[in-house]
Amino acid sequence: MSYGFSLVVRGNDATPENFTRIAETAEALEIDALWCSAHIILPPQTRSGYSMRPGVMFPEHWKQSYWEPFTVISYLAAKTSRLKFGTSIVVLPMHNPFEVAKQIAEVDQLTQGRFMFGLGVGWFEEEFEVLNQDFHNRGARTNEALELFQAL
Repeated sequence: MSYGFSLVVRGNDATPENFTRIAETAEALEIDALWCSAHIILPPQTRSGYSMRPGVMFPEHWKQSYWEPFTVISYLAAKTSRLKFGTSIVVLPMHNPFEVAKQIAEVDQLTQGRFMFGLGVGWFEEEFEVLNQDFHNRGARTNEALELFQAL
């Protein structure tokens, strides 16, 4: 059995010092993995509640800062030797698949194979709107990106 947990990458507690302290402690305790969530932007929730818990809204402090997971993972990989890292999750249809494929390959190299890519299609319609992305064809775009990943 493997054990991992989500690293806090948003709000006031998300600092490089806390990232380092948590990763070093996790590695010392022989935790297997840390996972980093991802949002590009957190616009006001006017219609979408969190898909796992309808009606739940983002806490206001999340909007103060939200670190990009590939950056945090690369930073922490340099400070650890055994700990694995993953994204939980990158909403793939919000991104250019060529850029994401490159980021995945680079982070996998920087972590020396200790990276796991978690992806999803997204649930937060307002975030898609702010990014000028179509919410309704996100599944098809995700499938296309996965096919592109295989080809690359």
